Amino acid sequence: MLNEEITRPSRTPGGFTTASAFLMFAALGAVTAALGAAVPVLRQGLGGDSAVALLVGIYNSGALAATLLGGAAPYATRTRAGGTVLVAAAVGGLVGTALAPTSTLLLACAAVAGFGYGGLVLTLNTAFSTRYGQRGVVMVNALNAAFGVGAVAGPLAVGSALGPATVFLLLAAVVAVAAGAAGLVPTAPPRGEPGPSAAPGERATPGQRTVVTFAVLGSLYAGLETSSAAWLSTHLVAQEWDPTAAAQLTSLFWVGLATGRLVIPRLARAAPTALVVGCLVGAAVALALTAWPGGAPVAITVAGFCLAPVLPTALAHLGTTGRPQRATAVVLTACMVGNATVPLVVGLLITRAAVPVPLVLAGLAVCCTAVAVVAHRTTRTGH
Repeated sequence: MLNEEITRPSRTPGGFTTASAFLMFAALGAVTAALGAAVPVLRQGLGGDSAVALLVGIYNSGALAATLLGGAAPYATRTRAGGTVLVAAAVGGLVGTALAPTSTLLLACAAVAGFGYGGLVLTLNTAFSTRYGQRGVVMVNALNAAFGVGAVAGPLAVGSALGPATVFLLLAAVVAVAAGAAGLVPTAPPRGEPGPSAAPGERATPGQRTVVTFAVLGSLYAGLETSSAAWLSTHLVAQEWDPTAAAQLTSLFWVGLATGRLVIPRLARAAPTALVVGCLVGAAVALALTAWPGGAPVAITVAGFCLAPVLPTALAHLGTTGRPQRATAVVLTACMVGNATVPLVVGLLITRAAVPVPLVLAGLAVCCTAVAVVAHRTTRTGH
């Protein structure tokens, strides 16, 4: 159970409610995961147009554009007008995606929806990391857990009797309702309000090297998460699991991810970067243990559970920097780059070099751990 500060509807200093923010993130998670599942249905509805296959990439391109804009001009998205534009883009883009009569219009609407998505993810992550002080790690992890819950529900909804168009229209309505409850006010701390204090052993304003190191960590972590989701089912099939069962068992990774973001930060007492290092070590061990056929399902769940707090905790740490939205934008942009590049390298190692899936994924987790150790040192020294 979450504590009262997470579930009660009272407004935070930023003017939004935690409930509305969680609802917003769950809807965004559902949209992001549902797009990929909807491609075959949408393609069929548009006469088999192959351009529909670009849907997810176009959506992510829009998100990248918003993230870059938010980092370069952070105040542009932290005003009431900026928040309104982001919500309008997300809602309007989703409605257009649901109703588009041609592939060209479909992709254009997906880009607009992605722009709203990227800006809202950046704005809310920054707000949660700067508004809660010592509770920032818990709150950012809980926020991203809501995203994970939505990501599980989205594809299920698309595969139901509702169909993609109805699902996107419903999610557009949810985003609009959540935004209305949020109030769309600036997320920057009011004048005179003290900023969040750093965790024990951390400096309140780490230097540029720290931000760069966290960006590298974010890129590798995002690639590890995406690669795990993409290759663990293939690994299970190689272990002679039924393909359908293998696909279902891979969902345990996402269950572990959502659960870990709720549980680990509430139990751990370590400094943020130390928590990240410890969790990555646990994930590396769990991914290596997926090589054991009898224990693979459990190891997959544990791997997701251990990886869960890595990125949200890093984002919460960046809330203690002098320019939190710019630092967060840098890391989120690096994550998008990692999502696009790291899985390609992983795929080549697995398919061309014939390196076992557990070894590749565990090795990548070890690389993440090494970068996290460097990040931990930079936050202590301030360099």
